[in-house]
Amino acid sequence: MLGIAISAVLVMGLVLPTHAQTEKSDLYIGLLLDFGAEATDDDGELSLLQEEIHKVLGVNTSVHFLPEHMRFSAHHEDYLSLANDPAVDLIIAAGPASAAMLAAQGALPKPTIAVGILDVELQQMPLVEPGVSGVRNFTYVLSTHSIQKDLAAFHRIHPFAHLAVIISETLKGKLDFEDFFERLAAPYGTQVELVFWGKEAPLPELSGAVDAVYLAVVFERSPEEVALLSEALAERKLPSFAMSRSYVDAGIMACIGDESGRDQIFRKLALIVEGVALGEELAAMPVRHNLDEQWVLNAATIRRIGFDLSFEALFSARFLKADEPISDRRLSLQEIIAEGLQSNLDLRIEKRSVDLASQDMRRAKSSLLPTVETSTTLLQIDPDIAERAFGQQPERTGAGTGTVQQVLFSEQAFANVKIQQYLAEAVRHRTDLVALDVVLNLATAYFNILLVKTGARIQDENLEVSRRNLKIARTRNAVGYAGVADVFRWESEVARATQASIEAFNNLYLAKVQLNRLLNRTDIGEEFEVEDAQLSDELFGRFDPARIGPLIDRAGDVEILTDFLVAEALQNMPSLKQLAANMKAAERQQQMNRRLYYLPTVALRGQADYTFWRAGKGMPPASSDPVNSTWNLALHFTYPLFQGNQRKIAIDQTAIQQQQLRLQEESLRQQLSQAVQVRMTNLVSRRTNIHFAGIAAASAQKNFELVQDAYQKGQLAITQLVDAQRAALSARQAEAGAVYEYLVSYLQLENSIGGYTMFMTSEEQEAFVGRLTAFFAQRKNAP
Repeated sequence: MLGIAISAVLVMGLVLPTHAQTEKSDLYIGLLLDFGAEATDDDGELSLLQEEIHKVLGVNTSVHFLPEHMRFSAHHEDYLSLANDPAVDLIIAAGPASAAMLAAQGALPKPTIAVGILDVELQQMPLVEPGVSGVRNFTYVLSTHSIQKDLAAFHRIHPFAHLAVIISETLKGKLDFEDFFERLAAPYGTQVELVFWGKEAPLPELSGAVDAVYLAVVFERSPEEVALLSEALAERKLPSFAMSRSYVDAGIMACIGDESGRDQIFRKLALIVEGVALGEELAAMPVRHNLDEQWVLNAATIRRIGFDLSFEALFSARFLKADEPISDRRLSLQEIIAEGLQSNLDLRIEKRSVDLASQDMRRAKSSLLPTVETSTTLLQIDPDIAERAFGQQPERTGAGTGTVQQVLFSEQAFANVKIQQYLAEAVRHRTDLVALDVVLNLATAYFNILLVKTGARIQDENLEVSRRNLKIARTRNAVGYAGVADVFRWESEVARATQASIEAFNNLYLAKVQLNRLLNRTDIGEEFEVEDAQLSDELFGRFDPARIGPLIDRAGDVEILTDFLVAEALQNMPSLKQLAANMKAAERQQQMNRRLYYLPTVALRGQADYTFWRAGKGMPPASSDPVNSTWNLALHFTYPLFQGNQRKIAIDQTAIQQQQLRLQEESLRQQLSQAVQVRMTNLVSRRTNIHFAGIAAASAQKNFELVQDAYQKGQLAITQLVDAQRAALSARQAEAGAVYEYLVSYLQLENSIGGYTMFMTSEEQEAFVGRLTAFFAQRKNAP
């Protein structure tokens, strides 16, 4: 409020010209303010008003607000002291009580302008057709924005039942606020609780029944005091609404309005002052002033109280504090990659494949271990046969058998152990390849979030630019510079920009969902923040231990660097190592197939039998001593002579597999070489894009500002402004993406050579630099 800023002038010691320094062309304005000099504000509003009046009146007139021409009360006597001062040319009264007091006086002795009109009926402001005060030497600024509209908007997003209205205690008894707010709240069936905030009270006292708070007239309160109130309301999860945008800056949840409203009122005041200077009668000056109305929401407060916004507010509002963290979960690129390597499902599946391969290898080795078996037999034979066996085979017997067998030599068993080792090695290399891709996917998802987040901010800013251009078009239409078609066109552009902003917001959510999926988060919609990344960050200094960046600025060095990286890829890529392991397995398989033609299988087998029970007919004589235990030991040689030509078929089949693997290796080498060259080309392109995208964005923005200024002056058509704005938007998006695209391209290049330098140890980085330096020296010294 103007009164707060004017008080700040006194407190902050603003240097104002003294009356002795004045000249006849100076204009001295007296101020009548509702609130005392102790109210402070750092916005310098008085200086802004002074500057605005000076712009309107021109350089030949100086405007002065002297401390001796200020009164901090709404008393008629203080007004008269200013009106009777011959040094005061004009009076501005700021505050609801001052405006109401002046409205009751009738004709005034000196030109007087009132601001701070809450409601014409509440303050009994004079208003006659065609929208003027009709009172000599008196006018006021009546905004189209009103408390009635505030309450209607607040009730749409939060149907409150018990509304607390907070008003400065200095206004208690000066206006009939109780009747006023009860009348406004009647259509909603809402109970109104008026709360007068005392000067000495740190916080207003609210009853427990309150479910919503409207901060009305508390202009003397500092931003810090309003912030404390906002904190207390947030603790109680109470939605809050305010008359002024400045309160939303301090933590109140919402308002209808914008920071440009103050500038528009200052311009209105300046034009009225100009009219007074030209001798116009204030009674005939229009009092109404149209203000742009827009939702302004404090995103931090909304998140804290868990308020569920309507789509009307969500998609049409300007958000303050939107960049504040929405979650305690804040991730850096290194943290994302570390978490992903532990939790990513694709990688965990591959690790299970490694475990399975280990089990296959254990199974192969187990065939070389001895096998031990035991068995027990209970036998019942024909009694007649038992009697004729002369004691050698009783009718019933019980016997146990133990068998031990050890393979001494088996080409198939030995070969299978080695083959499974090679296959397990291939699976490990395949897992390393998946890990490489997982790191790239995680980094790409991280940078995509940063890119989409930046794009969302740019779209929001473009939406604000479109809204400003709509204001310009309406102004041009009002003064006759342009037709209503321009207004319609910019309304269309605002709608388009709003859609783009909504889409950008959705894309940011989806980008976070993608990263949560890669991290295997149970709730893929879980909120988090990511740390921004720039080329100057220490993290990305580790990306380039060999100082590759400068090398890609020169064409000759790019060719040598590409050859070096191709060699590194052919040496390090897990896919090539995986194929090599499969080729070793096929080679050992073929070796086994050939050896089976002439190598036997040798096994040692031992067996022991023990008869522990005899009964029934045919028992041996009591005088005899039957043999109960026996054993044998045998050495088995197995040599297959003919297996239906299967060995020849196996040799031919394995030979074909080996040929296929060699062809795959050749193709893979070509693919790896091509991948390095393609990604190096992309990296060079992305690096140059950073520079030129910055130039393009700066130039497009300057062009847009010039075209916008020319359009505002009526010198250019709307199509040129639309084209300039879209070009500036496109250039800014390209500039924002350039750095992130470069960093992703760098990671893609490192992915194609089989490792990321950011994860290397210092020794590995030094070795990499040594190889690179030696390679460059060899190529450049070659004849």
